[in-house]
Amino acid sequence: MKIPLEIEFAQDPLDAVFEDDTTDGDISFSPHAAAERGVFELEPIVSGTLEFAAGVSAGVVANWIWSKIKGKATRLRINRSDVHITVVAIKEAILQLQATEDRMEE
Repeated sequence: MKIPLEIEFAQDPLDAVFEDDTTDGDISFSPHAAAERGVFELEPIVSGTLEFAAGVSAGVVANWIWSKIKGKATRLRINRSDVHITVVAIKEAILQLQATEDRMEE
């Protein structure tokens, strides 16, 4: 499954957070862009695509995302919706997307 993510960080996001962007080859994040907003060096924003294998549970994916961004991110958007930066909220957002995708395949 592929999910668009947008993450705002308080500081230098890419090197520290996504230096090892795979977990057993089943989860990966491919950044599209990292950009400073405005001229006042506000939080950097990283947009990209999270991809994970069909057999990987939403809980494993949520824990993976959270472990990468906890204490570093100030905002998380999954599929253009704001998501609280907690394992439970991230898991719920992923489950909702999976349910939507399942309904579309029927």
